[in-house]
Amino acid sequence: MNLLETIERVFDKDNVMEVSNKLGEIGDLLEYGNWSKDEIISSVDCLLNHISESEEDSVIENILNISLNVMNVHSVFDGFDLDSVISCMEKLNTECISYVLTFIGFTGNREYRPILQSYLENDKLKEEAEEALFELDYRINKT
Repeated sequence: MNLLETIERVFDKDNVMEVSNKLGEIGDLLEYGNWSKDEIISSVDCLLNHISESEEDSVIENILNISLNVMNVHSVFDGFDLDSVISCMEKLNTECISYVLTFIGFTGNREYRPILQSYLENDKLKEEAEEALFELDYRINKT
């Protein structure tokens, strides 16, 4: 069974605790494995795509935390398909949106600037939006 199949099987479980436990195993596998950049990107994309299907904040938060840890451990911060998670941001709690803002900043994609700017008016997420905009600008100017 390949890595993406292993990730997909996690979401076949009906029990939230079982999904969370399996996600923890996937996180360890992704963090400590010797994966190529393409494998990291496809694995994180696979995880992020499951956010729109999930109703459980704990599962969503777990996916986002694993994704951020994997990005940091492997120093892969761009190339991810964030469309699925961006399209469902309105259903996410504040902590989860904070993760997504961070991911958006990592992209260096100018098209995402309005999304980040829209969170500058949110008292709970203003600081995260400012940091993400700073990161976005840094990455844009670096190229």
